[in-house]
Amino acid sequence: MKFKFLTPVIILGIALLINFASCKKETVLKETVTPTAPTTNEDLISVLDQTDKKYLEVEVTEGNEVQEFSSPNEGIVESYLLVEQDMDDAGYKRTVERRFISCIKKLDLTDAQVASLRLTLRQFEECKAADVKKHREAYELLRKRIEKIRQEALAKLKRGDITKAQFEEKMQLLKKDFVESLRKIKMSYASNLRMCYEKFLKGIKATLTDRQWKAFMECYRS
Repeated sequence: MKFKFLTPVIILGIALLINFASCKKETVLKETVTPTAPTTNEDLISVLDQTDKKYLEVEVTEGNEVQEFSSPNEGIVESYLLVEQDMDDAGYKRTVERRFISCIKKLDLTDAQVASLRLTLRQFEECKAADVKKHREAYELLRKRIEKIRQEALAKLKRGDITKAQFEEKMQLLKKDFVESLRKIKMSYASNLRMCYEKFLKGIKATLTDRQWKAFMECYRS
């Protein structure tokens, strides 16, 4: 009689233990399985915006009696001038290395990563080639037009047809013309160049580990 009474008690105890274990297991799962934080491209977009802004700015060497008007690299930022050859020994041994190469060299890349980066650079070079070429052609036409006007003003100054003050005033007008015209050239190709650069950066990010990408960004943006 005593045995019959204990049997349902034991069964109930076992059921409670099973239920408790089940709840504990569920709690552990909830604690350990946390949703992965969404990946953001804020760092990539930051570099894109910074490069795009720099490209649209116009840096000019002012013309005067001894030098013509000009802009460094024909008005193209270094990032848009990267080519696959920069990954060769000649690229690594430049007197002044491109910033991209300097930052990449610090990452301890595998052979597979180097090969992937070369491919990404080649694709970037091909993507922007036509726009870089057209930009340079437009820049050269602008340079020649402005230089012709500068030479004419210089000839007048030397003949005494205009004063030095008038010549300098003419140079200021030419500078304004040069800056506005070059900015229009840049705006014509900014969208396509940014698009190619974005693909390029995404290709780099896909090649590097998270640690390498973070190190690259810290170096490249500094």
